[in-house]
Amino acid sequence: MVDHLPNFSVSSSISLTNIVLIFGFGRVLTDDILVTDPSTTVEEEELRKYGIYHSLPSLLNILRSEQFKDSPEANELYHTFVNECNYGTNQSLHVVRNKTGLWPLFVVEGVQTSGKLSASKRIAETLMATLLTTPPDCLYHLRSTFEKYNGTLRGVYYSLCNYALANAILKILPHSSVIVNRYWHSQAAFALALAEVEGYKISPLSHLYMWPEDLLVPDKVFFLQYSHSRPRNMQSVIRTMSRKFRDRMTQQFMRMRQPALQEIFEVQLFRQVGRILKIIAQEFPGFFSDIQ
Repeated sequence: MVDHLPNFSVSSSISLTNIVLIFGFGRVLTDDILVTDPSTTVEEEELRKYGIYHSLPSLLNILRSEQFKDSPEANELYHTFVNECNYGTNQSLHVVRNKTGLWPLFVVEGVQTSGKLSASKRIAETLMATLLTTPPDCLYHLRSTFEKYNGTLRGVYYSLCNYALANAILKILPHSSVIVNRYWHSQAAFALALAEVEGYKISPLSHLYMWPEDLLVPDKVFFLQYSHSRPRNMQSVIRTMSRKFRDRMTQQFMRMRQPALQEIFEVQLFRQVGRILKIIAQEFPGFFSDIQ
């Protein structure tokens, strides 16, 4: 545990001296009582089967619902998240953004074969930052279980991975910057693209493109624009997405807002990394003024 965290921007005047992480659902989860699910739109309800969620309570309530109460996989996911991933307190705390006293949180996004993992590694090495990926360690062992599913449980698993990852991030930010390879935007873009393929018409101004209110927000998100002429690293590509679906996903990424994504158009890895490092040095000089 972290003994002390600097000041956060929060939605209440609660003292944060002994607060470790962002979720205030510890007691409720332990007592196995359903937490309050913020109001959702009809559109959100319809698209949840694709894995589009905007709150932690909505995820946990699904796992404890009548539909999945007898599912060993759902129960294992629920209890693993509560006991091994969620280090919340009994306080009702709503941290929206990573602010004063913490190092910056950067996310690198992109469609499949865009080079985002390689770029993330290089950036983390240069900044002496911590690199995190999803699924996070506490849920990684369940990945093969939920990869077999299509629909609700698979979507809930990957959505919970974002919240578990946020917990891991906040344990590190008092000490160093964090680079994340894929976060909420990735799952949302994939799910929204899939929904459109199957016939849903989603307005570019839809609330679905907004960041979840109870999930830690990155300080900067970079999107590596995909080039169809980029050579593929076949060792890292098992099931390559079609060109058309990658283009559809890119469109979904570009609709995201609060936070929006900073597009990186360079194709070569060293140019991508150089561009990102230049932006970081310009926008976060107090942390990285000596970037070469």
